[in-house]
Amino acid sequence: MAKHASAETRRAQVLAAAMVCFAEHGYHETSIDDIAAHTGLSKGAIYHHFAGKRDILIGLFEVWSAQLLQRWEAISRESDPLEALSRDAEAAFASAGDLLPLSRGAVEMLSHAARDEQMRGRVANLYAASRGHISALLSDAQRQGLIGEIEPDGVATALMGMFEGLFVMKAMDPEGVDIAAVWRHGVSAVLAGLIATRNEGVPS
Repeated sequence: MAKHASAETRRAQVLAAAMVCFAEHGYHETSIDDIAAHTGLSKGAIYHHFAGKRDILIGLFEVWSAQLLQRWEAISRESDPLEALSRDAEAAFASAGDLLPLSRGAVEMLSHAARDEQMRGRVANLYAASRGHISALLSDAQRQGLIGEIEPDGVATALMGMFEGLFVMKAMDPEGVDIAAVWRHGVSAVLAGLIATRNEGVPS
């Protein structure tokens, strides 16, 4: 990497390399040496931008979550609530590129977060923000008469579970799971069910 590269560019390079290394070797088995070798930077250059491997993991999470929420907000401003529900995740998939390293990296991140209270709190905060976003779309759809009476938080949580579960399945069975296609089918079925609630009640 050229010496004149900005700090932002170098941080992005380190994060991209770390995602690949974490996906291929696991968080605990990956060393700063591995990340340095993947980037072509020295260890000193990496430590100039990150305090250590855990800081890199947190940086990955913060960049991914910030980009995800920003895309969701932009889509919500441009679309009606039901269209936004289907487009939100598709935007996330499109921004991710190759979903296999992301899926395996996400599994590594969640595995680490389960044992790291601070990291677990960050993930929980993202879940809360995501649930709030999806729940708000569902509430808007109710107010506009697009769907009938449902419990928005519950449906939002179920959709998040499907989204997260697909990434886990992709990490375990990369050839058998096409995340984008399955999401489209799943969301189409959910939206059809939500629209049907305009005319009939659904069990609580």
